[in-house]
Amino acid sequence: MAKRSNGEGSIYRHNNRWVAAITLPPNLGGKKKYHYGKIRKECVQWLENMRDSLKKGSYSENSDITLIEWLTTWLNDYCINIRPSTRMNYDTYINRHIGSSDIANIPLCQINTSVLQNFFNNLSQNGRIDGKGGLSAKTVRNLYNMLHKALKQAVGNQMITNNPAEYVVLPKVTKPSIKSLNMQEQQMLLNSCKGERWEIAVQISLWTGLRIGELLALRQSDFKVIDGIYYLDITKSLQRVKDYSSESNSTILNECDTKTENSVRQIPLLPCVSDILAKHFTKQKSTADASFGLYSNDPYIVCNEIGNRIDPSTYRKWFKGIIEKSGLSGKITPHTLRHTFASTALKCGMDLKSISDILGHYSTDFTARTYIHTDLNGKYEAMTAMYKIFEENERTNNNEYKLLS
Repeated sequence: MAKRSNGEGSIYRHNNRWVAAITLPPNLGGKKKYHYGKIRKECVQWLENMRDSLKKGSYSENSDITLIEWLTTWLNDYCINIRPSTRMNYDTYINRHIGSSDIANIPLCQINTSVLQNFFNNLSQNGRIDGKGGLSAKTVRNLYNMLHKALKQAVGNQMITNNPAEYVVLPKVTKPSIKSLNMQEQQMLLNSCKGERWEIAVQISLWTGLRIGELLALRQSDFKVIDGIYYLDITKSLQRVKDYSSESNSTILNECDTKTENSVRQIPLLPCVSDILAKHFTKQKSTADASFGLYSNDPYIVCNEIGNRIDPSTYRKWFKGIIEKSGLSGKITPHTLRHTFASTALKCGMDLKSISDILGHYSTDFTARTYIHTDLNGKYEAMTAMYKIFEENERTNNNEYKLLS
């Protein structure tokens, strides 16, 4: 029997296991690579994939590391500048969605666009961990973005020659309609939380459009004044994230920098809002005086009984009760108040750049696409104003014509 040449490979049985072996060409070191499997079919598939990648030139040394192994290494060694909440999301994508799938143990050099396309199609149809259907298009895209970054790093490390995620087709993300409260609804909400412990949170949200994490990270010391202008200094965000210092799956409250560099900002406050905050601080001082020294020296603005921070989930639960009490209909969350602020500010004539800066967005285009909403009445008023300008111009032109004639 003729001896097999390099790159052809062989399959044989050894110690009750099947073994596939192939010798790499000289330009890749000439080493012999092995794969062990329980059944012969597994080794046949590995050998075929190896031959194919060598023929296409897509194999590189170390690319036989499995996808799940590389993603774990990438998360631990290369994701050093991501936020704790982002790390928690990545951890879920890698260990729960990818880790439980068929592609987890496929060698990196064998991952191609077709394999990934089938994976993402399945996520859209059956991706929920509880088995109740597929993941949303937005979640699928978020997972894709993470995987694309990890594979791009593998290309940079010369583990693979190209990024197989580049040409994957994803389901279209349809932006849901976000509810905005009109003036009457805002008043109903304010009335329903009068006298409540966290009434101040709703008042601040309606006048600033803060994210819930930014709101709950505010302390008294973040209320400042320059040249007679009172403002909130936004630098932190409060979130519940996984505790990576513990071996358990426990979570902790984490106060970190804001979402992006644009999120670090100063939000000016109208005198009426400054007065509301001043009265709130007076109440906090009275509580502190009666606390026998237990109250925080620099209390959170939205706080518990002794001036410490509260869990975002606790605030959401309280807010849900306030909405039920108010009688407002539809899905209304704390984030609805952020959208309401942006929509109200636009209707009242604030320019888009100022709104974008106050919200902490990276561009006015993102602000317009994400938050700005005008109702039918607002659109009608805008068109009425446009007609008035047209009518005025027509009147002016007619007068000029009479003067010339």
